[in-house]
Amino acid sequence: MSNSTNETSVSESVPPKRSRKEVSYYSNYEEEDSDHVIPYCKDNQASIPKFIPPSKRSIDLDNDKSVLVWSPNTNLNDQEIDHFVAMAKDKYGYTSEQALGVLFNYNYDIKKAEAMLSCYKPCQDEWTQEDKIMFEKAVRVLGKSFRSIQNVLPNKSMASIVRYYYLWKNSKVGTRSVGSAEDNSGLHEVGFFMNQRTRNSLLEWELVSCRLARIRLKGNPANVSIISTYAPTRDATETTKDDFYGELQQLSSSIAARDYLIVAGDFNARVGPSDQTTRQILGKL
Repeated sequence: MSNSTNETSVSESVPPKRSRKEVSYYSNYEEEDSDHVIPYCKDNQASIPKFIPPSKRSIDLDNDKSVLVWSPNTNLNDQEIDHFVAMAKDKYGYTSEQALGVLFNYNYDIKKAEAMLSCYKPCQDEWTQEDKIMFEKAVRVLGKSFRSIQNVLPNKSMASIVRYYYLWKNSKVGTRSVGSAEDNSGLHEVGFFMNQRTRNSLLEWELVSCRLARIRLKGNPANVSIISTYAPTRDATETTKDDFYGELQQLSSSIAARDYLIVAGDFNARVGPSDQTTRQILGKL
């Protein structure tokens, strides 16, 4: 009787046998702070969805938002496609992508696609010549700072500026060296060439027009304002001259009184012994 009681007491004091997984878990749980351990319970387990065989699965077509706009077709050769694209570009102002999209939309039927070209209005270039000039000037001064460029062209969205930047960058105009005389279109341009040290001193700048620009540099004992000019020639109309010098006068008057003012640029003045008109005024040079 005594032995039986002792055996019962011993068996009740021995903890139940655990599996290897349980022992590993509980040993870590006891050794570490309970606040840093994920409890091993039902509420903290992933909910596994019921398996659905592939044959019984439904395809959600709404998740696919892409639209196919072109796919190669063996019914047309490259020469026919190139001819259609060239015609759409020259006659209606389409881009290559737009022309191919119309051809694809009409199942590669060139006659039907050609008949429908006049019914669609391709996306026109929203950048005027003045916008493009201002954009080039801004890039040359500010570099690839789209937000600063947008301050120069507030009527353009950020997406439009970014898109035009990469079109411009890959074009002949964008890849030529700054200040090159390669473009002989007759456009008037002014600007500033600055090294990095000068750019670090730049306080503000303004592109007034294609003939006038202004920068303000930090200086000691006073800041320095510089106006770059490209004056109209003597052969220009009086209205053009009056407008230019009126803008120049207005810009000069807006400079802070404490600033040093430098007006520099091309005034298109013909000076020297060969110019009898200004010789008496300027003297011998």
